[in-house]
Amino acid sequence: MGENLENAPDGFIDYLLLNDLNRPIALVEAKRENIDPLNAKEQAREYARAQHIRHIFLSNGNIHYYWDLEYGEPTVISKFLSIGQLNKAIKWTPSPEKMDDLQIDENYIAISQDANWLTYTETQKNEARINKGIKQLRDYQIEAVNKLKNEYIKGKYRFPPIEIQQKIVSEIEQYQKVIDGCNLLIENYKPSFEIKEDWERVTLNDICTITSSKRIYQNEYVSEGIPFYRTKEIVELNNGNQISTELYIKRERYEKIKKEFDVPQKGEILLSAVGTIGVSWVISDDREFYFKDGNLVWLKNFNNVNPFFLKFTLDSIFKSNSIYAFGAAYNALTIVNLKQFKIYLPSLEEQNKIVEELLKEQSTINGAKELKSKMQQKIKGIIDSVWGK
Repeated sequence: MGENLENAPDGFIDYLLLNDLNRPIALVEAKRENIDPLNAKEQAREYARAQHIRHIFLSNGNIHYYWDLEYGEPTVISKFLSIGQLNKAIKWTPSPEKMDDLQIDENYIAISQDANWLTYTETQKNEARINKGIKQLRDYQIEAVNKLKNEYIKGKYRFPPIEIQQKIVSEIEQYQKVIDGCNLLIENYKPSFEIKEDWERVTLNDICTITSSKRIYQNEYVSEGIPFYRTKEIVELNNGNQISTELYIKRERYEKIKKEFDVPQKGEILLSAVGTIGVSWVISDDREFYFKDGNLVWLKNFNNVNPFFLKFTLDSIFKSNSIYAFGAAYNALTIVNLKQFKIYLPSLEEQNKIVEELLKEQSTINGAKELKSKMQQKIKGIIDSVWGK
């Protein structure tokens, strides 16, 4: 074949380059013209490791890559490297300037395993994970690689001894297994309860007041004062997360609204009406806040209704039907539409029993979220101890 890769007959041949001792030193993985050579990357890696070689060439006859398994990613080339050049490649060190441009995210290694990865739908990605064994970087891996990259750019190329590396990886993987278990629980849990035949079917308008807030204009926003919630904050509160309040209104404006109209109270419900539709939050304390009209709908003045039972019912409706109601999909949830919602309503005593059970389940989920956060902090602590904060 010589040094010129283009002279290979159609580029369809798998090839081993041998050194002077007749031992393999490089591998060529060749694909058809219509196949991206990078799709053969993992196949080539496995073969190269089995042969104890580090140099790989990937080609489809039109585009060719050289890949040193010990450094970086495949690089486009126009011809084979000679044995002498391969020996020099062993001394290669990455450019800090090029490293600075390198974007490391969850898709970094997935792209290298499948060149079409970013064009896939989520369903196609799931199929690729199963059928092709495509891997994505975990959060801690992204953080560790970026820290290492930044250290290298600063001229600090440091690794702990291999024994310490193995110990660190083993410890992090144990924490990650706990995180994976928590994720399975959190992502798959859906509160549910059995609807009985004798439950009454009622419209929301019959069991509570459905309204919204008074209009707050943009020029009334201030940098401090009474927190002003939108859909974003309600989603955060529903997920049990700390809110990152960015908007406020003046206390004087809040007090005027409180005196002349009303403000949200403990035990009432706010429901997202635009964007992420159908996320609800039962106000859990006596905090002072106001909210954006149009973004959120306000449910109050409940008549023989446990607000948590109503929240679980609404969660079930919106999650199972993907905001389909009355046979139509809404881009926004209006007060008029919501008043017509029909739900099954048991006695208050039975509502309370159902809520008690569901809150126990929710407590388990919250515990999983806390444990996940602790494991993430432990991983972060290990990474920081090696490469600094």
